[in-house]
Amino acid sequence: MKKTGLCVGLILLAGMALAASPQEESRFLKAIREAFTKEDGRAVVALTCFDNVEVAVAQSERALYSTNFPFLHLEISTVGYETPDPAPSATGVLDGKPFKWNLTVVKNIRIVYKTGGGKATQTLPVGEKDGKLFFPRPMTPKATNSTSHP
Repeated sequence: MKKTGLCVGLILLAGMALAASPQEESRFLKAIREAFTKEDGRAVVALTCFDNVEVAVAQSERALYSTNFPFLHLEISTVGYETPDPAPSATGVLDGKPFKWNLTVVKNIRIVYKTGGGKATQTLPVGEKDGKLFFPRPMTPKATNSTSHP
């Protein structure tokens, strides 16, 4: 029984060591606000994890987002985290093809914009890798030609 408790404790400690710290969460929110306020696609690319995304897709998205990210061109009111409820699915369908997120989605970022007549919101998934937060990307379940984060 003691060995089981010790193993469970070590597993929990290992998981906590990799969890994003409050400082990382704050850094990520600040970086998002700055990237979206300045409409800086290159900054959004730097906040995105392309691990296990097919090389051609990752290169295409990096090039597209760096120069032509689909910003809403509105003033930001707030940027904050929300815990997805229910928990997001690890898989989905995009353009008729099944996909799996390349990172486990741990929370969402909710950006609230000011509009002439009220508010507009944008919700984006957030994943975690080695204690750092990133925007995840869809990958094909059997991606063999894949890339890793810069």
